[in-house]
Amino acid sequence: MNFKNKDVYEGESENRKMHGQGRLIYSNKDTYTGEFKNGKRHRKGLLRTKGKTMEGYYLLMIRFCHVIDLKGVKNGFKFAS
Repeated sequence: MNFKNKDVYEGESENRKMHGQGRLIYSNKDTYTGEFKNGKRHRKGLLRTKGKTMEGYYLLMIRFCHVIDLKGVKNGFKFAS
């Protein structure tokens, strides 16, 4: 699934929306791999940006919850090098 802003989604969908397991590749080459619901990041996922990997839990992208291991957590994200 290709978007006007050059983002690309690979994975499960429902009603032409990201839904289920998948990977979203942003136009800047960052990636989010995990679960989606109704076109939004939802539940467990892994966001990879230049130099950082962040793992956590989303609730329909409205709120980011703390991860189980709080070591290295900042603003609800767990940073790994």
